[in-house]
Amino acid sequence: MDDYIYGIIKENGVSGLRKVSFRIKQLPYITDSELCKYHKYATCFNEQYSDCLVAISEKQLATMYAGNKAFRKAAVCFEHSIKEFEELYGDRIVAMSHRHGGWYEIKWKFNDDISFNIDTNFGYGLSSYFYAVFMYKDLILAPYSFYIKYKNSTFASVTRCTYQYTLEYNSWDSVMTDCLDFYNAIVLKNYNYVFTWLDKQLNEMVSGLERLIDLSYGNFFDESINKSHASGFATISGDDFWIVKSKKIAYSLDFIRNISSLPAEIDTALYTKRILLLCKKFQPKLIVKIEEVSKLYDIQLNKLSELKESGDYPLYDKLYKKYYFERRWYMFNFKMIYFLLHLKERLYPTLSCKEIRIRIAKLKKLKEDISNLESEMNRTKYLLDQLNEDNNNINNYFENVEC
Repeated sequence: MDDYIYGIIKENGVSGLRKVSFRIKQLPYITDSELCKYHKYATCFNEQYSDCLVAISEKQLATMYAGNKAFRKAAVCFEHSIKEFEELYGDRIVAMSHRHGGWYEIKWKFNDDISFNIDTNFGYGLSSYFYAVFMYKDLILAPYSFYIKYKNSTFASVTRCTYQYTLEYNSWDSVMTDCLDFYNAIVLKNYNYVFTWLDKQLNEMVSGLERLIDLSYGNFFDESINKSHASGFATISGDDFWIVKSKKIAYSLDFIRNISSLPAEIDTALYTKRILLLCKKFQPKLIVKIEEVSKLYDIQLNKLSELKESGDYPLYDKLYKKYYFERRWYMFNFKMIYFLLHLKERLYPTLSCKEIRIRIAKLKKLKEDISNLESEMNRTKYLLDQLNEDNNNINNYFENVEC
């Protein structure tokens, strides 16, 4: 159960703000009629169908499971505590936690220059989210360094928000701390803090991309932007690393327009130039890798053709295509193989039982080899497709720039 309403209030003075935690009071008595009302209260932030408590009858309440009744009591206590919080601090409130289910957006304006957009979608399963966008004079602070720190991060995820929080109510405590720290850093220090922060973020991202070019492995947080899930740290190598490296570098070009629109206090030309240079430096290495993978795929393709033309497989394949679904052979394990050998007996009546067993074993082994090779080829083809896509992205960008 939640313990506090989290908030930020105005202190005495012009610019002073303070974080507060208001304990949620457990009401000694709640009427059945209040419990039965509709409550816009997400019982769980990340589970589906938990965005609200629908209105029910008192008869339904009487037969309700104790756990579900506890949710309704918690919702009423939360709502009453919110009202008390608002009565206590009134117009001094600049930020406050909530449990609204579904899409909900609020804007906290700490002063004329500093604001925060809090976007939530609680109680919708995999569609749930908890984002915070930090803004300074309408400039969104994008955590560019996350692009190189997190394996799955993309241009879209990096520029979507400043932070993404764990889908738990207590994450509001971190939200308040982060927002207040950002505010104080600007108000108590100077406005250059924003540009220093952005410059550091950009340098971390571009420097990280430059290092990736010649690396054969990389260390990443194994998830998209999520400040609270550091446990996903992993080392990636081999072809998996090639896919991540190639994707990161090729699609770093997506940042150029975004970076170019940043204020004059940021040396945007420096960072866009570095991104262009690192892509040009990486592309020859990417082309060599594509050629290597393409040759490997051709070798695998030839090997597959050889396997499919050997032993009893050609007849097996012919029967498979003709009768597998028509005669429902998928209902019986290896029924087709026995049928195939039955035909063999008719064609070669001198085959001994021992020879039949040997041919069954050989055909089983041949099918396994073909299946394993096809799996390898799928991985090779996927790698090849990804690398070609990345190379095309680089080519398309420079072709359009030159035009």
